[in-house]
Amino acid sequence: MNENTTPEIEQNNRKLLFGLGLMLIFLCIGTFVVALPFYLPPYLPYLQIAWCRPDCPGLDLTRTTLDEQWLKASLSGLNLRGAQFRHAGLVAVKFSGSDLTEANFFKANLLKADFKQANLTGANLRGAKLRGANFIEADVRGADFTEADISQADLSYANLMGATMKSINLRAVKLRGANLSGVDLQGLDLSQVDLREANLRYVKLTGADLTGADLTGADLWGANLRQTKLDGTTQLDPKWRLGWELVNQGGIGRDLSGIDLSYVRLNSANLRGANLQKADLHEADLGGVDLQGANLNSANLAGVAMGQANLMQASLSQARLNGASLWRSQLVAVNLSQADLSSASIGGNEKERQTNLRGVNLYGSNLQGANLQGADLSNAILVLVDLRGANLAQTNLTSADFSNAIYNDLTIWPKGFTPTGAIKQ
Repeated sequence: MNENTTPEIEQNNRKLLFGLGLMLIFLCIGTFVVALPFYLPPYLPYLQIAWCRPDCPGLDLTRTTLDEQWLKASLSGLNLRGAQFRHAGLVAVKFSGSDLTEANFFKANLLKADFKQANLTGANLRGAKLRGANFIEADVRGADFTEADISQADLSYANLMGATMKSINLRAVKLRGANLSGVDLQGLDLSQVDLREANLRYVKLTGADLTGADLTGADLWGANLRQTKLDGTTQLDPKWRLGWELVNQGGIGRDLSGIDLSYVRLNSANLRGANLQKADLHEADLGGVDLQGANLNSANLAGVAMGQANLMQASLSQARLNGASLWRSQLVAVNLSQADLSSASIGGNEKERQTNLRGVNLYGSNLQGANLQGADLSNAILVLVDLRGANLAQTNLTSADFSNAIYNDLTIWPKGFTPTGAIKQ
């Protein structure tokens, strides 16, 4: 009997063990399923990134804190256009080379984050913690840095055109070679900032603090330096420092003959009686400048903007004014003999004679293609003046002397006016 029942017992034991094994497996699976919701959330962001890379547009990691060791280099070179990182903890995370166009980093913690060569065009960085972050060669055009902490950050050679930088402290930030063209930096603390070789064209620096800053080799073409704070430790190329001096301290009667002030913004500077003979002022901004009685003989004023400037009794004999804008300037008794005014814009309109040229001496000047519409040229001397293609419509030419002046079919005269003494060619 024992011999017959032993195989049956063994078979039953195997069945029992198999059943217990299945129960154990199902118990483990059930336990895993029940526990999964408790353990998955902390690792969900990692799974999301691992699953979507390298194309992760619109990835939402709002309020997520990511471990920088686990994520080392894991967000580099990814497509993260429009991704959401609001309030996220991203300390020391690497985004180098990633496309973060219009990504949202509102109040995110990006301490020492790496954005080298990343594309952050139009990104929202408002209120973000960016202390010590690396933006070297990054494209941050149109990005919003309002109220962000970017102290000790490195933005060397970054493109910041159109970026918003309100209510931020830029003290000691590295901006060497950065493109800040047209950016509004008014009233900001830029002390000890490295701006060597930076593009600062048309930047608004009104009231900004540049004490101890290094702007060696920086391009300040058209930059507004009014009320900008400099000191002896501020490193600035001589031309731009002179421009700052003239705007903020004036230059009445100053000898500036032969000096290079091209592209310098000198709005509303007081240069009465200054000697600017043979000075290079081409493409400079002289809007509203007081140049009454100044000597500008043989000066290069090509393309200069001189709207509303005071040039009364100034001498511009043989000066280059081709392409210049003299809209609404005061030119009473000014000497423009043999000056080149070709393609210059001088006039206004019939209702408001915006440029006063009464009694002006334009002897031998080149006015080819010049716009003199609406200007007041009463009693002006236009002897030997070249008026071919010039527009004198609605201009006041009462008692003007046109002896031997030349014009052609393209010259536009006031309705019914006959240029007595002028020669048609």
